[in-house]
Amino acid sequence: MQKSKHMTLALLCGMLGCATVTDQVEKIEAFVQKQFGGSIHAVYGCSLGGSLAGMLVERGNIRIAHAILGSSDLDQEEGLPARFKAWLIGRVLHGIMQKGRLPRWMQKRLEQKPPEQQAYMEKMLTMMGLLDGSMAFVKRASIQSQFHSDLITPLGLGIQKEGTTVHCFYAKKMGEEYLRRYNQHFAKPHIVEHDLLHEELLLCRPEQWVQEVCRATKTKS
Repeated sequence: MQKSKHMTLALLCGMLGCATVTDQVEKIEAFVQKQFGGSIHAVYGCSLGGSLAGMLVERGNIRIAHAILGSSDLDQEEGLPARFKAWLIGRVLHGIMQKGRLPRWMQKRLEQKPPEQQAYMEKMLTMMGLLDGSMAFVKRASIQSQFHSDLITPLGLGIQKEGTTVHCFYAKKMGEEYLRRYNQHFAKPHIVEHDLLHEELLLCRPEQWVQEVCRATKTKS
């Protein structure tokens, strides 16, 4: 895709412990305004990035022809449950990052899964930089902050902007709840369904992922 398109990667602070998600969205808007005159053909966001893509459409400060959510969960939790989940995830992931390997109980559970699920999980862990020690510098508080943001990111209902098509890559194995969320947050989303897990299309079938992105944005691969 890089050979035929001008692509820009928005490197957000995430686990480096920056400010709020809204701050990150404002930085993206300012960059697009400065570099591209306030208009881009497409934006793709996976996981929390999908929530940010939705916020960019909702705010309407830049023009986007196509916004793609890559099997994002669009969690909307509050209070103690969100803080507890973030604390628990931060504690587990920080330990893995420090050692560069899974704890014994987690490795044993992984080995009990079917080969294709093992491959998926290993690619997910590798993408997150958990298995090579490269993320050992990240502080536990930063991990907790990132995941807490993922759980509470605000996103409106029935979002619709003239000139923008929202495409939701729906990973069916995540459950029907996520399909309901897409149809709740966006007025007329284009649902692209795959019988896969969260971000499995990107991780395990990258060539098909490219084709789906190009098909959604009506461009050539």
